[in-house]
Amino acid sequence: MDISLTTTRAYGRKPLAALGKLTVITLVAFAALCVYLEVMVFHLNPIGWIFVAVPLLLAGVATTGWRAAPLLGAIWCGLMIAMNIQFTIYDLTHPEQFHMFALEVGLDLAMIGGVVGGIAATLQNYRTTLTERRTPAWLPYGLTAMAALAVGALLVAAVVQGRDSNGVSPEMLAGLPALSVKAAKFEQPELHARVGQTVALRLENADAETHSFDVDELGVHAPMPGGKPGLALFTPSRAGSYTFYCALHYNKQTGQGMKGTLIVE
Repeated sequence: MDISLTTTRAYGRKPLAALGKLTVITLVAFAALCVYLEVMVFHLNPIGWIFVAVPLLLAGVATTGWRAAPLLGAIWCGLMIAMNIQFTIYDLTHPEQFHMFALEVGLDLAMIGGVVGGIAATLQNYRTTLTERRTPAWLPYGLTAMAALAVGALLVAAVVQGRDSNGVSPEMLAGLPALSVKAAKFEQPELHARVGQTVALRLENADAETHSFDVDELGVHAPMPGGKPGLALFTPSRAGSYTFYCALHYNKQTGQGMKGTLIVE
């Protein structure tokens, strides 16, 4: 019986150690957060369910005890970090949009945990002695540090959200001309302004998903959180035709995505 067990392990299967369990937990957590994204933000986009199914599949494979399985989870999480770096930077630099900020923190913790846990678990799985497969001393400290960092970030974001970032009363904001977004599209595809004249726009986002109003040439970068009016305030210094766009849903290379034209006369 011992010989059989040894042979089975030699061919690649080992019981899950703490790092393997961490990998499974982070993959399941990532999938759960993606379900929330699909329902609340992307409104059940069929393509998005791939990002739910794949981590669940990898988590299932990891529970089999196959030694290389955690590495597959780490690769997936690493790809997710690389593919979504633009959204990650935007969400983390806009803590006033608490909903998306908190969701981003959760996703980042899951992805980082998946990468670190997956690589460490794979290395641990290829060790032969039980002593070497014990829970590493750094794991509790690492998890505690990540939890503390997440809680601190959420507390700061909650404080920022509680402030009036526009500096404008709701009554004054309601009286400004609106630039609206609905179904990931600017409802006013063309705006007009004059050189030297201050432009004040009320930014209305009817989507649950975060958008933004950006004009690179004029240094305008205003967030458009879902369900909450925002403000864009700028003064054009020279005439011309400029592209305004959403930083999260516009591709500068192809020119495809959420955009419009600002004409300054």
